[in-house]
Amino acid sequence: MEKQYIWRGHKVRIIDTWVDVDNNKKGVTIEPVGDYGFPIDVYLDDLKKI
Repeated sequence: MEKQYIWRGHKVRIIDTWVDVDNNKKGVTIEPVGDYGFPIDVYLDDLKKI
């Protein structure tokens, strides 16, 4: 089973990683687990691990 995380109350999975060099922060592209939603980019600090 893949690792799942929580973002704003929704279970999501990470599909890509990236770095914002202007703000010196790590980020990820996430998508909801299930049959709804679409991928979005968020900073890694905004995720909570399940």
